[in-house]
Amino acid sequence: MKIREYVLLIGLPLALALFLSLTYIEMNMTKGAVETSLKLMVDQKEQAFNKMLEILVRDLEIFCRDWAIWDDTYEFISNRNERYIESNLGFNTFLNAKINLMVFLDKKGEIVFSKFYDSEWNEKDIPPVFLSQELLGRSGYLLLNGSPLLFTSEQIKRSDGSGEPNGYLLVGRIISYEEIEEFGKILGVKAEIVPFEGEEVIDGKVVSYLGLEDLLGNKFFVRMEQENPLKSFYLNSLLTSIGSFGLLSFAVLVVSVLIVDRGIVSKIMKLEEFTRKANPKDRIELSGSEEFVNLAKGVNSMLERIEKDEEELRFLLKILRHDLLNVFTGIKGYLELYKSENDPIFLEKAEKYIDRGVNVIKVVKQLEAGEMREFEIRKVVEELSKMYAVEVEVKGDAKVIADDGIYTVFGNLIENAIEHGKATKIFVEIEKSADRVTVRFSDNGSGFTENARNKAFKESYSEKGSGLGLFIVKKLMEKYGGTVELQGKNTLVLSFPLRG
Repeated sequence: MKIREYVLLIGLPLALALFLSLTYIEMNMTKGAVETSLKLMVDQKEQAFNKMLEILVRDLEIFCRDWAIWDDTYEFISNRNERYIESNLGFNTFLNAKINLMVFLDKKGEIVFSKFYDSEWNEKDIPPVFLSQELLGRSGYLLLNGSPLLFTSEQIKRSDGSGEPNGYLLVGRIISYEEIEEFGKILGVKAEIVPFEGEEVIDGKVVSYLGLEDLLGNKFFVRMEQENPLKSFYLNSLLTSIGSFGLLSFAVLVVSVLIVDRGIVSKIMKLEEFTRKANPKDRIELSGSEEFVNLAKGVNSMLERIEKDEEELRFLLKILRHDLLNVFTGIKGYLELYKSENDPIFLEKAEKYIDRGVNVIKVVKQLEAGEMREFEIRKVVEELSKMYAVEVEVKGDAKVIADDGIYTVFGNLIENAIEHGKATKIFVEIEKSADRVTVRFSDNGSGFTENARNKAFKESYSEKGSGLGLFIVKKLMEKYGGTVELQGKNTLVLSFPLRG
């Protein structure tokens, strides 16, 4: 018997045994790792969902506490002043604050004033459950017709803390099905309130139940359903492992017989080493057969895509960081003004900043999709002008091809003029030629300093802010095939190409 045949005779069963053993071990290890990862993922999402509900309860507590330590409220309990009701407890107060229930109790526990609206904002009688002495001084959830309601109560006191408490204020807010679904979307799950925990087997789905208990001991659950993100990973990992073990076993056998196969093993090892340490900018070269050359091209092509995706992601994060920083700064400022002035108009302005923050997130999400479509510049500028305390005059109009980042372009220009130039009026002139649309953006503010004019569009430059506003404008204009340049100290000129 030839040595090669002998090696094959002994090596084939050994290679097969090795292959089967490694496959069995890998299957069990991968399955255990996947199950552990799934449990961790579910626990994290349940904790995050519970945290969202806790935030809503804390917000309601703050609202209730602000009313309960208001001196006018303290006096109202004593004198039953109708003017207090007319001025503060109208329908708009409940609707704007998203409050469904308010009950004012005196020291004896008797109702001074009460009002309740259902989820459709129809006024209803106060459910008896809310008048239970067991609820006084507590916060949490209450089940109302199978739906959870946020509930809190506070003693009514003077703002300076003097005197005895004058009663209790009870406040409730119904959590709508839409809010539960929206929370689920944020976490990437389908969420709904159910009365009891079920048992389900759904192929390719992960179903979990977050158990909650209301203030009276009634239990309910948040059912969360999501795609199993690890199913395909498990199968791919298993197939990859089986393939790797087969290749390894085959290589061990063949290398024993044919030394030339070392060339194949060495190239595989080179590729594995490269992929383990490679950065997106790295590239690999493999010589030899056409398959290895094509594999190297495929790996390099993949790295090029990863590098491009990372650049786009960094850019989107810069936009998100820059715009949300401005939003949070505005919210903080108006909340501080509200604390000092106690004027509801500052809360309304803070809410507008919150809306702007939501719009920023929506725009960044739409930028990820990269959908290019037609926009009317005048309409974009006029929509944005409503969100800023500045007069905007627009002349002319034209349509350009862009994505939702065009709102970021003009939003950053307006904000830059207000924040850094202290402008009170902005002028936008739109002109259309045979092949381009030109937009002249100017204001009556202090404009750019000489130092700023030389560095305005650089990524890290800023005299006051984050240094990203005009850099983001420049990058987005380049994305649209256009340009932006500074003329003088108060004028920016944007040029968009016309596309058929």
